Amino acid sequence: MKFIVEMTNLNARRKRESDPQNNKGAWSDVTLEELRAFYGLLFLMEVMSYDRDEMYWSNNAKHWLVGSKFGEIMTMDRFIQIRRYLHFSDDNEASNHRNDKLFKVRRILDSLRNSFQSEYAPHKDISVDKAMIPFKGRLGMKQYMKDKPVKFGIKMWVAADADTAYCHNFEIYVGKNTENINKNLGMVSQVVISLTKHLEMKGHVIYTDNFYTSPTLADFLYSCTMKMENNPFL
Repeated sequence: MKFIVEMTNLNARRKRESDPQNNKGAWSDVTLEELRAFYGLLFLMEVMSYDRDEMYWSNNAKHWLVGSKFGEIMTMDRFIQIRRYLHFSDDNEASNHRNDKLFKVRRILDSLRNSFQSEYAPHKDISVDKAMIPFKGRLGMKQYMKDKPVKFGIKMWVAADADTAYCHNFEIYVGKNTENINKNLGMVSQVVISLTKHLEMKGHVIYTDNFYTSPTLADFLYSCTMKMENNPFL
């Protein structure tokens, strides 16, 4: 969070200095406390799901989760201002990461992944599958999956605790860039290995559907002393 505060304030200063005409109005650096409040309001907005920002700040918009009106936490103008300058990377470093399509959020993604894995130990059964983050805007990595409830969005590979659905590991699909673990394995098989390689020798059972399953993957998992139950190839 401190890094996001730093990058947001840096982004605000640069934009206001380079283009003051389109960045009018007073600005004060966002604080850590403010940013936490900002994210809290974002989460509540997803729960309440109104059509326009103004509706969350109306006199009737009071939610039982916080027992307060939005305006008692942050003004709408300040919320919009923080959202405008919210940033997760230093743009001056972009030239050093031209091959990373997720550079702008890479540090945040890595931090989330590390937190997911350090804060919770998954149960024995691990499920590997794909998921979609709903998104209909313009984005080079946006996917269309006609058979999914969410048809447009950002595709992710996820390794989750089969008992609790807790996300233990994830990769965002940006193309065929999965780490080449074994040249004999196809891309989807390498996804399974990449998401679960840190679980080797810990007694976990890996579950996948037929999209991922293959004799080659089964042999590779077996060689890692992982057990795949009900697999006809073992």
